Amino acid sequence: MALKLALLRATTIRQQFKALIPERVRVVASITANNGHSTSQSELRDGSVITVKRESLGAGEKAFIQDGEIKSNAPDLAQYEVEV
Repeated sequence: MALKLALLRATTIRQQFKALIPERVRVVASITANNGHSTSQSELRDGSVITVKRESLGAGEKAFIQDGEIKSNAPDLAQYEVEV
C-alpha cells in the first residue's frame, strides 16, 4: 500500500512539473503580406521570413505564431536583449 501511495505521489508531482513547461513554442512575428490562399508571410525578430497559416491579420501587424499558424494579435512592444 505504501509503495502504491508513493508511486501515486510521484506521478502527481511529475504532472505538476510537466504543466510548468510549455509543450509548444510560441514566437512573435511581424506579418509582411497576406498570400491570398489562407497563408501569410511573416518576419521573425531575427530577420528570417516564414510562411504561416491563416490571414487573420494585415501587413504590419504583430502576431503570436504557434505550430506554424497565426494564433492571435501580439502587442507591439520594444525588444531588449540582455546577456547573462
